[in-house]
Amino acid sequence: MEHPHKNREMGHTGRPDMEPFSIRNLDSSCQGMVFPATICSVVNCFVFVTRGEILVGSNDSSLLVGVGELLLIPQGVPFTIKHYKECVGYMGGFHSSFIGSGVFTQAELRQVKVLQERSMRKFSFPVSQSEFISSLFARMGAEFRKEQRNKDLIKCLMMSVLAEANALSNGSENLFLENCCDRFLRELFDDSLPIRTIPAYADALKVSPNHLNKLVKKNTGKTVSQWIDDSLIIRAKALLCETDLPVAEVAERLNVLDVSYFIRKFKKHTGQTPLDFRKHFGGGNG
Repeated sequence: MEHPHKNREMGHTGRPDMEPFSIRNLDSSCQGMVFPATICSVVNCFVFVTRGEILVGSNDSSLLVGVGELLLIPQGVPFTIKHYKECVGYMGGFHSSFIGSGVFTQAELRQVKVLQERSMRKFSFPVSQSEFISSLFARMGAEFRKEQRNKDLIKCLMMSVLAEANALSNGSENLFLENCCDRFLRELFDDSLPIRTIPAYADALKVSPNHLNKLVKKNTGKTVSQWIDDSLIIRAKALLCETDLPVAEVAERLNVLDVSYFIRKFKKHTGQTPLDFRKHFGGGNG
């Protein structure tokens, strides 16, 4: 069976010889991206989610992308996939020169400020607008799969998506809400930092534990405790696959002192005991 760390790249977005535009469906075949690996793409990357969620980290920020949300990552910006759960939607990339050749003038392109971004940005669309964005990506995908593609049509469809994102970016945003959640998720999924308690995260963000939970729940649909469990299980899987550490030591490294509790929690989230998981994916002897 394929080792879960093998399929880490987001399609082929890092290839220097790739097409000026590409798009593919997000589905269960992308689940291998759950183990983080840095990607530095030569194209502008996009992710649009219609179901599920994906957490993307870049430099000093992490963004959770959920239903009806679009993520744009400028070319040359390194990023990692830190969390991927039952995600459905679209992902792909485009060279800046592809959008700017033939159909649109430079003056028109300059009006689309999102094309000048130098860091990744997330755009949250309301339901009706999200359905429209989804239809644009579906049409792009259908055209891209044709043997004789209409490149000008693809450019117009992609430009329509960018224009919608550009209009949304001019609206008001609850920056405190998003920044607080982003900082929490960035620290939680940073493997170099230990997993902490809810009060410790709240104290670092200068909010009460209850307020942090409300902010995270409102912005992500999940509680702080649920996110902590997700991070713990992802880190546990990595340790089980990449080391020969006994299960008790894996638990200890994750600051879980009760190994029986750790085993129960791991099985609840994965359907397997830690040793069964290690055996299944060809890890050490435990």
